[in-house]
Amino acid sequence: MEIKPNTTAGWVTGKLPSELAPNAARSVLLFGPDQGGVFEFARLAAGDGDRERVDAKSMDPTDVAASLGSGSLFGGATTVVLDGAGDAQLKKIEEVLEAPFADGARLIVIAGDLKASSKLRKLYQSGKGLVGVPLYALREREIQSFATQYFKSQGLGVQSDARQGLTERLSGDRALAARSCEIVALHAIGRGSKDVALYDVRAVLDAVDEDGLNAPMDHALAANPSAAAKALQLRLASGENFVALLRIFAGRVFRMRDMLATGLSPRDAVAKAKPPIFWAEKETVTRMLSGLSLWKMDRILTMLDRTEYLIIEQGVPANAALSTMILEIAHHKGWKEKP
Repeated sequence: MEIKPNTTAGWVTGKLPSELAPNAARSVLLFGPDQGGVFEFARLAAGDGDRERVDAKSMDPTDVAASLGSGSLFGGATTVVLDGAGDAQLKKIEEVLEAPFADGARLIVIAGDLKASSKLRKLYQSGKGLVGVPLYALREREIQSFATQYFKSQGLGVQSDARQGLTERLSGDRALAARSCEIVALHAIGRGSKDVALYDVRAVLDAVDEDGLNAPMDHALAANPSAAAKALQLRLASGENFVALLRIFAGRVFRMRDMLATGLSPRDAVAKAKPPIFWAEKETVTRMLSGLSLWKMDRILTMLDRTEYLIIEQGVPANAALSTMILEIAHHKGWKEKP
């Protein structure tokens, strides 16, 4: 069975759709141009239990079948996620599916943008206990609905011009849209508003960060520790919530990481970024990307999580934790990358 696009258009990141519930199918194929959505719903479908991730191109069907047939050693079934699948792996996937699964075991298959003629796609359209999930970029009306539902879950309304503003700025990738909406929501909450306004959308999405070149994370990524520290103190002195700051920083880092992941040159990645980089910031972002790498971005994201943990769980003062973090990031040019 294949899920219809009008059904997947209503799916919201962070919430497992009923069509992907554990008892819905023993194997799910997720594919399509919205790769952010593909990875997000594959994560949700895999659940929080025992799971194993396997590169589809180098998979050994016997090993995968053994994992799915034996279940977890700690009780509960094993979920195997096959990453990077395509028609070239059809025979191997068929071999796995023909083997017996332990009760509750599940095979999640992640693919790219499969054509209608794809044999792998056709297998999941007609196979027993199989579900195919095509994920396309959200259209204009769907982006507005997605954003409205997200803000509602945060106890916020959304003004009509803000909905239109999001439509103009979001690419339709569910994962990116969710991150952007989270930051916009925190901005609205931070200023004490019960509604998301166009002001919030512009403040978060129209520049590199809320305050453009005054943003602490921008200066840190540009390897300017003094400016980064000063900008951070201005933010904290103004009473900005540390969680809102961390979410804003994470949103920027995630977006820049996505640009690096394209494999394009920094200038080309910025030129093709969706949502587009505001024209006045293009040169700034290009310079930043030139000194960064995927490894550095992943390290920065880990540092953001660690800082939030230190403040919330360990009681470290926000000023001290954030200052230490931002200065360390600002010295990223001295980091030695792992081979």
